Amino acid sequence: MNGTRLVRAAGAFGLASISAGVSLATRSGGPGGYLDLFAVVAVLLFVVGLAGRWPGAVTAAVIGLAGVQVLGHLRTDDAPELIAIVALLTGAFELGCWSMELAVRVTDRPGVHRARWAWVVGWTVGGGALAALVLGTATVRFSDRVPLDLLAVVAALLLLGAVAAAAVGPRSDASDR
Repeated sequence: MNGTRLVRAAGAFGLASISAGVSLATRSGGPGGYLDLFAVVAVLLFVVGLAGRWPGAVTAAVIGLAGVQVLGHLRTDDAPELIAIVALLTGAFELGCWSMELAVRVTDRPGVHRARWAWVVGWTVGGGALAALVLGTATVRFSDRVPLDLLAVVAALLLLGAVAAAAVGPRSDASDR
């Protein structure tokens, strides 16, 4: 096991676990004990995805953890928690993908890891900023239609999808030549 990969995976697991903890600790409703079980299953799926280097499992786990936040906060408007969860899950996903890329030991050029850490922090802050931007408009209602909170959830899922697409994107193998 590559030590660098393990550090990144542990960081990703930590962020995913913190997001689950925050969601469960601040919930205002939801399906009771089932929500706890759903969070545990999502975190375990995240670990399985990291260990097996399966980006799809990591993506499904992040979506599940976002669902824990949404289902646990149906009765109240908990925008600060949602912003924090989006930032934590974005960081967890990006760190998790980075850990999957570190399957073999490679000698890096100077500054490569610093640039990648800047990338991870940028995505994390960007995810939180995007959620804050959308939630900042949540008080605007259009004739009693769906509030813009729903748009925040959709924006967060689209952001995670974009990160997933970038992480899993087209690759070229020596066997393709």
